[in-house]
Amino acid sequence: NLINPDLQFVYKPLPEDDPTKRRPVIEKAKKELSWQPHISLEKGLKKTIKYFKNLYSKIAANSENHLFNFLNKFCKRIYEQ
Repeated sequence: NLINPDLQFVYKPLPEDDPTKRRPVIEKAKKELSWQPHISLEKGLKKTIKYFKNLYSKIAANSENHLFNFLNKFCKRIYEQ
């Protein structure tokens, strides 16, 4: 498990301009830029989780930071694994 399996999701209405379906197509990048993904999904998720844990730690060290309250709720569940 990469994240806490006991997470409880909070569903909120999407903004009006938010796409309801995200299906990136990388074929154009492959063809026109000769680009290929080099990181597996699992490795990418691990790097992303590590980044947010680190960000949370830095912000938590300064609880006066305006972002702290926002990110505290977002990151706390991941950080407490």
